[in-house]
Amino acid sequence: MRGLVVAMVALVACEPLPPRPGGPPVAIPSFAGVRDPINTRNMPWLHAETGRVMKQLIETLGYDKHAEVADVVLDADDYFGLANAFAVCDADGHPVVAITDKLLEILARLAAARAMEEVFQVDATEAYIAWSADHPLASGPPDGREDPAMWNDRRKLARQRVIFDESVGWVVGHELAHHYLGHIRCDGSGGLIDAVRDAARAIVPAFQQPDELAADAAGIDNLLHTAKRLDLPWDEGGALVMLEFFARQNPIVIEDLLYAFAMTHPPAQLRIPILKATVATWHLAAGHVPMITIPRI
Repeated sequence: MRGLVVAMVALVACEPLPPRPGGPPVAIPSFAGVRDPINTRNMPWLHAETGRVMKQLIETLGYDKHAEVADVVLDADDYFGLANAFAVCDADGHPVVAITDKLLEILARLAAARAMEEVFQVDATEAYIAWSADHPLASGPPDGREDPAMWNDRRKLARQRVIFDESVGWVVGHELAHHYLGHIRCDGSGGLIDAVRDAARAIVPAFQQPDELAADAAGIDNLLHTAKRLDLPWDEGGALVMLEFFARQNPIVIEDLLYAFAMTHPPAQLRIPILKATVATWHLAAGHVPMITIPRI
């Protein structure tokens, strides 16, 4: 309960920027067929899509928060094959949001599985999560086992795009929040980006967990406000399916802590109910829950 109070108090209510000139937002494009970038886990496309979603999240923030992350750098790379995301500073003092290729691959696989499940009522999500728990060091189950008609169904392709954007949006929104909530300070005195190995492997101390839960809440707040601003069908579903995945893994016994995301953030079993409570409060208060920020020193 105390963690829930901390997360709720620290959440920053987003004050959207005025609508941009030039007409309504452009609809998200669709890709059909076997070469769909989420189906194939096309990493350049996944990087670009993550950047596009991050830009939308930043544009939704109120002016003060927007200023803190306006020049943020998205660093998407392999980082030793670990699944992780973190907020750091580069050597020039610019804010950095990092998300690894391994985590993007997991999010793409989860999006495809959950979309398959929703459209065709099959247990694709549970099957992938269970397979990953049994094969932690494998890159993923082999392709080609799915029914092609289902795998390339246009409804499934459209739905998996939404789920991927939701999940990556919440991850990126969480890391952006570390910057504008004052958890990470980038002041030009030298950054942490050269120490990503340590950042990727660090276990979150107990005293940092309130910051992590505050970033969870701020991230979902940002995502929901962005969906409202742009009339997008995003909700907390993408975040929850990712947390369900990590709740089933046991990174302590995995060689090289492959699922580092589960080690550098609070346990998913704790984050799931707090995230659900935050979303419920957001809707009850019509997106205007009275919150205060963590002050800068």
